[in-house]
Amino acid sequence: STQSTEGSITMKHTTVISVLLFLSLHLLSLSQNAENLLNQADAAMKEANVDLAISLYSKAIQLSPSEVNSYYKRAAAYLTKGASKDALSDLNKVMTLKPDFTLALLRRGRLLLEMGEFSKSKTDLEAVKKQDPSNPHVDSLLAKLAEARDKSLQAEQIFAVKNFGVARDLLTEILSICKDSVSLRLMRAQCNFELGEWYTMIEDTTRALKVDSGNLKAYLLRGLAVFYTGDTENAIKLWQECLKYDPDNKACRDQFKKAKKLDKAVQKMEELKQTNRFADAIEAANDALSVDPKASNYNNNFRNSICSLYQKLHKAEKAVEACTTALQFDQNIENLLNRADAYMSLDDFDAAIGDYSKAQQQDNGNRRAHDGIHNAQRRKKMAERKDYYKILGVSKDAEPSQIKKAYRKLALQYHPDKLKSIQDEKEKEKMEKMFYDINEAHEVLSDPEKREKWDRGEDLNAQGGGGGGGFNPFQHFQNFGGQTFTFHF
Repeated sequence: STQSTEGSITMKHTTVISVLLFLSLHLLSLSQNAENLLNQADAAMKEANVDLAISLYSKAIQLSPSEVNSYYKRAAAYLTKGASKDALSDLNKVMTLKPDFTLALLRRGRLLLEMGEFSKSKTDLEAVKKQDPSNPHVDSLLAKLAEARDKSLQAEQIFAVKNFGVARDLLTEILSICKDSVSLRLMRAQCNFELGEWYTMIEDTTRALKVDSGNLKAYLLRGLAVFYTGDTENAIKLWQECLKYDPDNKACRDQFKKAKKLDKAVQKMEELKQTNRFADAIEAANDALSVDPKASNYNNNFRNSICSLYQKLHKAEKAVEACTTALQFDQNIENLLNRADAYMSLDDFDAAIGDYSKAQQQDNGNRRAHDGIHNAQRRKKMAERKDYYKILGVSKDAEPSQIKKAYRKLALQYHPDKLKSIQDEKEKEKMEKMFYDINEAHEVLSDPEKREKWDRGEDLNAQGGGGGGGFNPFQHFQNFGGQTFTFHF
């Protein structure tokens, strides 16, 4: 019985020793594997393969969770990627495992300063100074901390009174120190929102989301920035991402609905234009302009459309007004050409030439601008001539018989024999001139070839015929209705 008991104890001791030996060998194997992974990760970092390095450091941490260097090195890799929050998490773990790791404490203090965590950063940096009074970096970092903290308080006060330009410039100075401060970046993004600086907004919100991937305000502001640059599709995706984190987020939901509403407004306007319902299209565009005054990409489209649609409706005065408004926001060549065409309809040839010339400056090869200048100059010259149709009181498409009838009536009305009874010399001169003009008009308009050239704006005098080129105004009365007239002057 005694021998049996001793045997049993011996077997137990042997089993325990075997288990301990196995565990030791296993731990040694794990340690060796973790060390190999660390070496591979270090090699990946040297080759700038940061993602691979992070993956290998993470595997090493799984095998050896208490190894300080694995966390410290992974933190460095995260910082290389700009993943500040992940780096901070690893540095926190390092300080838990090894509170006297001065280099890690200094790195965390610097990182907290870059993230705008002034109080925590100061605590770490002062602790480093106690542990290593001769550290060459601490004093300069503490000075930067004091500067950034004071300026951030000033920026908040200036932002509160809506002096966005000054606040933006001050925040730019602070962000040279606190590059990973999400709150400061989003404050500058809000300043740039008010100032209409969309691309700087995109830079700030991109950085903010890199540091804090779940920041809803960053999603909202980045969505606004890309939306106002005309990228509606990506803006909607960003607001949808925001709503995934928080389905009840009112700001993201409102912007999402606004973007959809503007898209529908564009679609409605285009459909009305396609069916030639131009007046309805103008109404739809005007309604859409009130949806979001900052949505310049959409609003320029609406204003430009209103400009062209009034021209299509032959409402020249309205077209000039609409195109002038559109040009205040968008110096679009089509707006210039449409306004020029409207000016032509109003016989304002100088204004038309001005707009056609500006359009030609934008696009020297633009045929519409080139032809417009030529046509406006021709019509201006025609407008400065006597209007033969107006003189005879007939329309531009009058038949020859109508022209002849009008001429006879006016010729009798202003017949030189009637001058004898007029005492007023000025009135006589007026009638003489009118009689001369009547005959001049008749000579041109009664001749099909001359009339055609006249209608085209050609100079008949320069071609040696008609149009007042020395003809006898009385020649038509030599056999007028079978009668001979005697003129007394």
